[in-house]
Amino acid sequence: MREHTVQQVTIVTGATAGIGRAVATELARRGATVWAIGRDATPTRDTARELSAATGSRVIPGIADFARLDDVRGLAAEILDRGDRIDAVVHNAGIVSRERRVSADGFELQLAVNHLAPFLLTYLLRERLAASAPARVVTVSSIGHAKGAINFDDLQSERAYDYRRAYYQSKLANVLFALALARRFAGTGVTSTTLHPGIVRTQLSHEYMGNPVFRFFESFISISPERAATHVVRLAADPDVAGETGTYYRGRQRVAPAAHARDEALQERLWRVSAQLTGVTA
Repeated sequence: MREHTVQQVTIVTGATAGIGRAVATELARRGATVWAIGRDATPTRDTARELSAATGSRVIPGIADFARLDDVRGLAAEILDRGDRIDAVVHNAGIVSRERRVSADGFELQLAVNHLAPFLLTYLLRERLAASAPARVVTVSSIGHAKGAINFDDLQSERAYDYRRAYYQSKLANVLFALALARRFAGTGVTSTTLHPGIVRTQLSHEYMGNPVFRFFESFISISPERAATHVVRLAADPDVAGETGTYYRGRQRVAPAAHARDEALQERLWRVSAQLTGVTA
């Protein structure tokens, strides 16, 4: 596959490990200035320093705990203050929580980190993205979105919690968000795509599998973070998908997401609820 030099500023969340670190590494290796976003200060700064030394590109640490919406607001303010353009945002940060936990703002943790935080970050960066167009937003979802349902009557899983069901809900939310975002950016030169990068050998996947038997079989069917990152980097930077928006990929293959993920009424309802929860204008 032909590689393309990248002269852009890209934000990569969840950049200290797994797919995110591999994405940040590859973009920096191609010449991009990368904001490497992580939850904890020391690992995030270490990651930025290591990637910068390895690639020769500028890698900027951004510290934000996505379980705290105030951290997301602070991160957005820092990015806007320190640079004049944003060419791409890669929403990769995610968690699996086998027990029900809540964020600092009182939201079910998987919904907060996997959906509400990237929703808010994009909203706060929207004007800079439009001013930087052509620009791209890439949201890492999962094939599990097809099993997901948005339970508006118990969105925070207070009455019943199953970690897989909550995870699927958050991954469906990713696809609904990305498709709704594509409509909102229509005509601006900012694109929005989403993807299932594959079953990837990461700590998140390890937590999700849970059962040792499942983890054993995972080792035979999973791919490396570096291979998964090639699919993400393509959507974030490669010219062959420039201008493409409102699409979902499984690896390198463009496919239709689940039927309920394509429901515009559901997309808009979730958008309105997400705006209300994060305190922004719908």
